[in-house]
Parts: sequence; C-alpha cells; structure tokens
Amino acid sequence: MNSRLLRGVVLFVLPVTAFSQKDNIHGTVSLFTSFTSNSQPPLWLKSVNYGNLQLPRGSLGLITKIQKEYDSIALRSGPVWAFKVQACFMSTIRGEREAQLTEAYVKFRQRKFEITLGRWSSQSGLVDSSLSSGAFSISGNALGIPQARLSIDYLNLFKGFVAIKTAYGAGYLGNTPVAAGFHVSQAQTYYHHQDVYIRLGKPSQKITFEGGITHEVFWGNEKAIFGPDYTLPVWKTYLYIVTGIPFGHNSILSSKVGNHVGSVDGRFFIDLKNISLCIYRQQFYDVGALFHLTNIQDGLTGAVISNKCLAAEKIAWKKFLIEFFYSKSQGGEVNARITPSGDEDYYNNYLYPDGWSYRAMALGNPFITPVYMSRPGQVSRPDQFFINNRVAALHAGIELSVDKAYCRILLSASRNYGTYASSQFGSSRGSSRYIGPPPYFKEVEQFSGYIEYVKPLAGNVEVGVKTAVDIGQLLPSTAGIIFSLRKKLF
Repeated sequence: MNSRLLRGVVLFVLPVTAFSQKDNIHGTVSLFTSFTSNSQPPLWLKSVNYGNLQLPRGSLGLITKIQKEYDSIALRSGPVWAFKVQACFMSTIRGEREAQLTEAYVKFRQRKFEITLGRWSSQSGLVDSSLSSGAFSISGNALGIPQARLSIDYLNLFKGFVAIKTAYGAGYLGNTPVAAGFHVSQAQTYYHHQDVYIRLGKPSQKITFEGGITHEVFWGNEKAIFGPDYTLPVWKTYLYIVTGIPFGHNSILSSKVGNHVGSVDGRFFIDLKNISLCIYRQQFYDVGALFHLTNIQDGLTGAVISNKCLAAEKIAWKKFLIEFFYSKSQGGEVNARITPSGDEDYYNNYLYPDGWSYRAMALGNPFITPVYMSRPGQVSRPDQFFINNRVAALHAGIELSVDKAYCRILLSASRNYGTYASSQFGSSRGSSRYIGPPPYFKEVEQFSGYIEYVKPLAGNVEVGVKTAVDIGQLLPSTAGIIFSLRKKLF
C-alpha cells in the first residue's frame, strides 16, 4: 500500500476535525470487502464508479473522505469556497495492494461564476446522474482528469424565460501512448473541455427545455505525430483544438487536430402534480459524421419518472428510468452517404492507441467495450483499443425506499456487433472502404444486472451491499458482491 499517501491523508484529517463543525466540513470513513467469481468484476460493479478501485476476486478496502460544502446562506452573496479529498486503499487476498486519490479539488464561487481546480467525479451532458447507463463523452467510468475549469451557471435573459450556462476547462492526462509514424511512444497529452447550454422556460414552469453541446479533446505532441511539415505554434494549435476546424498542410492530410468526442443534447422537463417527467436525447459525434447527419440514428434516448409524493410506506419508488443506447450506424453502412471522415469508429483513434480512455478505463458509455474486458477469443483488430462500439442496448433503472433504506436496481440487455473494421463490411474513409481478412466479429448478446442496498443505522452508521452479475457472450460470465460499513466522523 502507498504509505506516503496514507500518511498524507491522516495528517490532513487531524487538523480538519478541529474546525469541522464551524466551517461546514464533513468527514466519513468506509470499510468494505468484495468478492468476484473470476478476475474481472461484473460490468456494473466496475463501471460508472468514478474510477474507485475494484481489484479482482477477494479484497478488503478503506475509503476516507473529507468535504467542505458551500455555506448556503453565504452562497447568495459570495464569495464562498469548498473542497473535497477522497482516497481509496485496497488489498487483495493474494497480497496485491493499491492506493488511489480518487478526488481532490478546491472550488470557489461568486454568485453564478465558479472556478474548480483538481480532480473530481463528473458526467458530461444531460443524462440522469444516478440511473443512466452513462453519458457518451464522460460517464464516470474513469478517474476524473486533473484540470482547471471555469463554469458559469444559468444566466437569465428575457426575465428568465431564456437562460444560458457554459463551462471551459483545461487538463493534463500525463504521458499517454501516441502513434508517431509507424511507432507508438509515450508523450505528454492534454485535455480540453467546453460546453454551452440553453434553457427555455423558467424553472417554476410546468414545462421547460434544455439543450446544448459538449466538446472534449485529447491533444499534444503534434510535431512528433505529424512530422516536420507540422509548423503550427502552440497557440495556433490550441485554436484548432477549440474550434475543431480541420488542418492540412503539404504531406499532412486534412483532419482535426487531436482526438475530439462529444454530444449534442436536449431534454424536456414536465412537472405534474404527483410526478415529474424528464425525456432526453444525446446525439453522438466523434470524427464528423453528425455534421452530415449520416449517423443521426445513433444516440442515447432516455425517460425518467420521479415520484414527488414519497409516502411513508415501507416500500416506495423514488425514480424510474428507461434508456435505449444505439451506436450501430456510425454513418458506415455500405449504402450510407459518403463523408470525408467515413464511419465514426466511436472511441477508437489511430493517433491515440488507447482511444477515448484514461488510465485504461473507458471515459464514455460502458456499453462500448475495451478489448481487455471482452470474453477471450472474440475477434478484434490490433490497432483498436475498443473491440465493440456498434451496440443496441436497452437499459432500465429504479430507485426505491425500502423501510427507510436506499435501493437501486440496474438491468441492461444488449446486442453487440463489434466494429466496422472487424466486420465483413469493413471500415470506410471518404469513398474508400477497407475490408480486413476473416474471421469477423460474431454478433453476441449480453445481460448485466446490479442491485444496491444501503441501510442507515444509529450513530451515523450505514451498512450496504452491492451485487452484480454478467451473463452472455461479450463479457466473461461473472458475479460479484461488495459489503460496506460507513461511519460519519464529523
């Protein structure tokens, strides 16, 4: 175990407890033990978990968290500040040990304006935060990317009938694999985030609409990637990163600089007497097919019903979600309209061999499968980190209150088609199509289920259990369970 990190957390906790109540600071410690039937945890124990450690088979762990929240009264006038530090320590029955700082950030807010520095858990786009299968660009599978971000909350226009919010961030991924010519080497890679959203209707109205776009980019080391013909200075490279305008020069084929991923989102809120209804849609983009509307079939569509009248019964439902995730088209069908970029090949990138991932964990929706998570023997191409990105999946989730305990259930069924590069149709770029040799990816089905139960006890103590199972031909068949005991310290 990383003893230096453990000592650092302890030295931070001790002085904080002295002024915790005065300054709205809270601390918790959690003990947990986990068991899985094989070396890979089930999908929903591993994914949408914000990078918290999930070591294989039997393990014992500790999570410590210290958090200062905004003062609700001071927030009205500001400025205010907050922070969070969360560390996870784990050891397996085999003697493997690991420590990880899963969150560490400080943020400052003045009315509508907020600056956040550090690493934090987040999702991108307009999806449900607790029951969704995961947003397309940033879903919560991986650790947060260390960054600085400026956010502006909804600014009201036209007496509040229209409001606009935005965020702009820059981060650092560290050394990641990049393909320079025919060689793969490690290079410093940076992260860019921007989004903008508009809201129509006042929050107090019965029906409101939100829509916007999120834009995420990996970039850096362009000179080594493209060679001596790449002559742009850093500031000009950054303009191409932010705008997404293609760049081409001499021997460099015209393409976007960096690895771009994002979505165009929209959602309706309908506020009724006893329930509220939310309907949302994410349109995916990766290399440009959405501009030509050739991958318009692809997207994440969801509906959430929330119960506004929680009764005192022993069992009461809080929220119900149904989602349909579809990424099979990608604008790459044989009869699809020809576009310069060809099929989207979601999350894979020929310049970044690890694709849209951070520390080997997919950043986006977990229905798109990295090769190391798939069942051994399935067909893949050596230059693709994600073995399966053509998916049709139905996902459902429900939150319940069971005798004052919290309960969450997730159920997912998918049909998986691999990638175009591993199919008999081949991948495409412009008017050219490249069909690889057999064997090809075999269409397979997959089911993943998850149940979580958290029961509060006396003395600010909670006990919990999480259990999950994978059954099908895409992922190894496995089951797992986590028992936890959480204590609020102050």
